Amino acid sequence: VSNARASMGLKIYPVPANGSATAEFEIFEKEKVTASIFDINGRLVKTLLSQELEAGQHQLTISAEGLVKNAIYWLRITTPGGSIAKPVTFAN
Repeated sequence: VSNARASMGLKIYPVPANGSATAEFEIFEKEKVTASIFDINGRLVKTLLSQELEAGQHQLTISAEGLVKNAIYWLRITTPGGSIAKPVTFAN
């Protein structure tokens, strides 16, 4: 995971999540942001966001719909300046 402008302070809560989780991140300039969920094997499960966002704090809801419970997934936020990833787990 690159750490250029993407030291975005990514936070995911609650841990573990039940039904949905919230991701908070900050970008420092207007740019395209992609937020994707990957399984533990690195396979893309779903793309949550792919659009240009204004600079500032942003929140994203991650729904457990279609995801296996009690499994670890990775949320990756990608910008032209780099990316950051953190695990997200959904309980029963």
